[in-house]
Amino acid sequence: MLRRWQIAITIISLSLIVCTSCAQDDSIESEEVESTITESVRPTETVNKPAEDDHRLVVESSEALISETEVTEYDPYVIDGIRIKTEEEIENDLINHQDFFPYQPVAINNLEITRRQTNTESMTDNVWISASVSNENIDCVIQYELNYNMYNSGWILDAVSPYERSTWSIIPLQGPSYELAFSALQDVLAQANHIASTGGIMVGQSAYNYIDSNCEFTEDSATYYFTRHDDFDYASMDITDALYFSFDVTTIEWVYNNRIEWGTSSDVVWNLGGNYTYPGSYAYSYSMTITQIDNQTAHVTVYETDNYSGAVSVVVDQDESLVLPGVNDYPNRIVLSPVQVQYNYWMFTRS
Repeated sequence: MLRRWQIAITIISLSLIVCTSCAQDDSIESEEVESTITESVRPTETVNKPAEDDHRLVVESSEALISETEVTEYDPYVIDGIRIKTEEEIENDLINHQDFFPYQPVAINNLEITRRQTNTESMTDNVWISASVSNENIDCVIQYELNYNMYNSGWILDAVSPYERSTWSIIPLQGPSYELAFSALQDVLAQANHIASTGGIMVGQSAYNYIDSNCEFTEDSATYYFTRHDDFDYASMDITDALYFSFDVTTIEWVYNNRIEWGTSSDVVWNLGGNYTYPGSYAYSYSMTITQIDNQTAHVTVYETDNYSGAVSVVVDQDESLVLPGVNDYPNRIVLSPVQVQYNYWMFTRS
C-alpha cells in the first residue's frame, strides 16, 4: 500500500512540472509574437515634414514624396519651371523705365499684353503691350515692345521701344497753355514791329494792352484769342487777335503754326471831331472838318484850295458812316466810307 501512494504522488509531481514548462513556453512564444508585431509596425526612417510655407518637393529614401503644399493648378506665369513677370510687375517696371513715354509724365490706367515670346533656353522674354495712359493734358492708347533678360537677380527690363507708333491714339484734353500762346504772340509782335490794326483802320500805335483771352481747340488744331484794349488818336476799342496752333502727335505738344489774324474790333468809341489837312498837289491843297454826330456817323466837309488863285470850294459835304473797310498801314490816318476813296480821306492828318 505504501508504494502505491508514493507512486501516485510521483505521477502528480511530474504532471505539475510538465504543466509549468508548457506555461513558460507559451509565455515565451507570446512575447516573441508581440515583439515581431511591434517590429513590423515600427518605421524604418523618420519623415521630416516640410514647413507650411515651404513649397519644395520633399524626397524620402528612394521615393519622391509630394508635400501637402505643392501647387497643382495651372499657373500662366510659370514656363518650364521658370516664373515670368506678371502684368502688374510689367506695369511697375514700365512706368519706372526712362524710355517709356518720355514726352511728359503720365499714369497707366490699363495695360494689356497683346503678344509674348518667352525663351527659357536663352533666358529672354519679349513682351508686346497696349496701354491706356493719361494726364491732365492728354489721353492716349499706346503700344510698346519690352525686352527682358534673366540675370542672377532675376528678370531685368533692358529695353523699351515704341511699337506701331503711327497707330497710337493721342487726344489733347486741353488747348495750348496761356504761357505758350502769349509767348508766341509777343514773338510775332517783336518780329513784325507791326503797328496795331483795328481790323480796318490804322489809327495810331497800340500799347498792346491785352485784357482777355480764350482758346478753342479740336483734336488737331486750336485757335487762341487775345483781346486788347487800345486807345488811338481817333478811337478807343477792344481788338481781338487770333493765333493758330496745331497739335503735333510726334512730339505730343501744341505748336504755333506762324499764322495770326489781326484785330476783329468791337466796342469802338470814335473820336474824330476836328480839323484835318492834306497837302494835295502843286496846284491844289485840301482841308477837312469832321463833326461827329454819334458813334456811327460823322459829317464830313472837304475844302479844295486853288494854290494859284487862293479860291476855296467845297468838294464834299455829307454824312459818312464810320466803318472799318480794311487794314491800313499808315499811322495817324483815318478811313471813312470806302465809297469816298476818291477824296483820299485816309491821307488827311488832324491838325
